[in-house]
Amino acid sequence: MMEDGTQVGNGDGFSHHPSPIPHHQTPFGRLRWHSRRGMLELDILLARFWARFGAEITDTDAVELEKLLEWEDNDLLLLILNESSTAEPGNNRVLAMLRMA
Repeated sequence: MMEDGTQVGNGDGFSHHPSPIPHHQTPFGRLRWHSRRGMLELDILLARFWARFGAEITDTDAVELEKLLEWEDNDLLLLILNESSTAEPGNNRVLAMLRMA
């Protein structure tokens, strides 16, 4: 909490800036919430993705990311780490961003 009473972030590891409105009320907030995973490695990669590219996400990217987030954790991690060649055709831009994060 800052001196003026403003809370910094919300404890989810995705934001380190004052945030007066909850993530679920921001653009792509629901998608950001669904990015939280049960696998620490995947959580770290997705947190870095949101920190680096969150402001650049388009509606098309959001649809592609939502499809990727339907994958099982292990499969998604292997895909991001480029250890799996299974990918739907439209995921290339978001997948490239995930790999750069």
